[in-house]
Amino acid sequence: MKELSLDELKAARLEILKAVDRFCVDNDIKYFLAYGTLLGAVRDGGFVPEEDGIDIMMPRPGYDIFCKGFVANGLEVVSTQSTPDCYIAYARVQDTEKTVVHTLIPWASKSVQKGVWINIFPLDAEYDSNGQRDLHYERITKIYRKLRKRRLLRGAVTPEFGRAVLFKTVLKRIVHPLWYIQSPKCFMKDMQESVMEIPYKVTDHVSQLARPESPHDWYYKTDIVIAPERMKFEDGEYPVPVGYDLILSDRYGDYKNFKFEPRNTRDHTRFFWK
Repeated sequence: MKELSLDELKAARLEILKAVDRFCVDNDIKYFLAYGTLLGAVRDGGFVPEEDGIDIMMPRPGYDIFCKGFVANGLEVVSTQSTPDCYIAYARVQDTEKTVVHTLIPWASKSVQKGVWINIFPLDAEYDSNGQRDLHYERITKIYRKLRKRRLLRGAVTPEFGRAVLFKTVLKRIVHPLWYIQSPKCFMKDMQESVMEIPYKVTDHVSQLARPESPHDWYYKTDIVIAPERMKFEDGEYPVPVGYDLILSDRYGDYKNFKFEPRNTRDHTRFFWK
């Protein structure tokens, strides 16, 4: 199989984003660009130089509709709503018709095909009280760490990652046999229930809880994250939240001059044409 170049990977992800956007527009589902994708749209008009991923966010009501109903040629959604053996509390729309992915951090069981993807994070209601919020986030983070440890033991043992990585993966399985035996799926019910603990719109705040990083990650008043306008990203225009300046400043500081630390996703994930 031929490996995708960086430009081919970006192009493949962009095509997925276009399909997602069309479905959302046709079905009146609200979403917006997030993380480095939002930074790229606001500052660079496309991918930031150091990044090749695409992340978007959807308020929970639209997210659930999307995961159950999204249809596009050659693409599929992997999520807890659509995939019984899903290991993540957010969604990935992936191209399994033209691409295949080998990864050390699988997001679903071996029975689920994996291809080039974009991430879709649900925005869930969060407590208005700082104390309640922090306790809630801490509980979710503990579950997430258990999930991730078990995902790491189910990585693809394939030669392109090199002998050292393969040896390390097999060694972890030997050292932590119970983690290897216990499927990440065992924690998905607790994860989902904790993430969705508060009904949407019951509180004044929302947060990205499905992949926790810190208690303040994407924690905002609901009206900050509405998406009233579209901005250029590569050769299209996509929704951005009304509070993008505050959001980017909170996350990246001086975001107009921010640079990501060099990283290579190919150390743990490889992308191939079928």
